[in-house]
Amino acid sequence: GFTVEAGAVRYALAGLKGVGERAMEAVVEARTTGPFASLSDFAARIEPTLLNKRMVESLAAVGAFDCVEPNRAAAHGLADAILAAAASAHESRTVGQHGLFGESGGGGVELLPAATAKWTVSEAMAAEREACGFFLSGHPLDAYKPVLIAERARTHADAVAAGGPPGGGRTSATLAGLIEGCRWRTPPSGKRFLIVDLTDLGGGYSASCFDEGPQKDAERLCAEGAPVLLHAELLWREGEDAPRVAIRTLRPLAEVARRTPTRLDLGLAHRPAAERLAELMRARRGGRTEIVARVALGGGGWASLRLGRDFSADPDTLAALVGMSGVELAAGG
Repeated sequence: GFTVEAGAVRYALAGLKGVGERAMEAVVEARTTGPFASLSDFAARIEPTLLNKRMVESLAAVGAFDCVEPNRAAAHGLADAILAAAASAHESRTVGQHGLFGESGGGGVELLPAATAKWTVSEAMAAEREACGFFLSGHPLDAYKPVLIAERARTHADAVAAGGPPGGGRTSATLAGLIEGCRWRTPPSGKRFLIVDLTDLGGGYSASCFDEGPQKDAERLCAEGAPVLLHAELLWREGEDAPRVAIRTLRPLAEVARRTPTRLDLGLAHRPAAERLAELMRARRGGRTEIVARVALGGGGWASLRLGRDFSADPDTLAALVGMSGVELAAGG
């Protein structure tokens, strides 16, 4: 089940799509003798008749195997092999035999992940969403925070909270979002328009699109699953809590990122962090991102160093920086 721990929610295994509660109870029971040491150990100790390929893939997609195999793509690709090893181990237990390497080897089968390329940030989030029904560890817009700051984009919730003109009226806003779906509406006037459903860092919202060019862009970008930056008009009506949103233009955020000068402020806690940063960014030249590093000095002081203005900070680079020990990442204006 779901539990609260240290101010956070521990996600329930049985809450995953397509994963049965009985199967997850069996996994938890198998784990009572100690943490799983590897994928092979997992296969050797589980009850294979309660699991199927989709269940194992869902567990891999949300990171349940991260502690034994941090490459989620590799663990996901081993679903069939895990079930085969589990069946072999189960058969050995049933007939009272042991595999060549003992039961901890999954019935004699050692599961070695192939040299599989890791999922990109967008691929990992898409896999999480497929398993959970929503984005779990983040949102695709997280990777574009420097661009959103540079473009002065607000969340829909912030735009609503700012309020409109007294008595109603129109205001402009720069918003962003991931297009979740598009649907056509035909009003009594007969001229149909497009309703675009989006999510951003504050939640979901819908916008109307009346012009042919943006309508085509919205349908194409919806099919591509690409995060977008949109310039919109907010129509405020007296007595309504939220304005109606009309899209004027929209562009893929990846395209905007290539053209928009951005800045990253990094805090470097020690020399190894600086060396890891240099190694990561050495091959990421040719962009329009300025990096400013705040470096710790002896005696408790700090120094700010401008490392260059021509770096490329794509979503995967930002994800690597977030996970880098000794590096603190904050988007600058």
